[in-house]
Amino acid sequence: MSISVNREGNSDGTIDLAISIAATDFFNTYWEKAIKDTNVKIFKENSCFKKSQIEDVLKELEAIKNWALQNLTERELEYMQERIKNLIESIPEAFDKDDTVLYIY
Repeated sequence: MSISVNREGNSDGTIDLAISIAATDFFNTYWEKAIKDTNVKIFKENSCFKKSQIEDVLKELEAIKNWALQNLTERELEYMQERIKNLIESIPEAFDKDDTVLYIY
């Protein structure tokens, strides 16, 4: 299983876009610790955010990235940095409409 940012954009409410964050084990081990240590409020599991919150979400991802640089090494750091970079690039593009909502699960 994995955790991702999801857009439920199909007419039947199913996911039409998923941006991977991490495998569940990696998320639980590293992302959860980073989220707690950096006091992230929006970008966490079982939350959602709107277009108006992009700037705050990107700031939170930068905080998580800085946490990773200070606390991870080698493969874990490379993996997390790669995922954060992809999220920072992909999230703004996911808002194809003003009323789009992205969900993290």
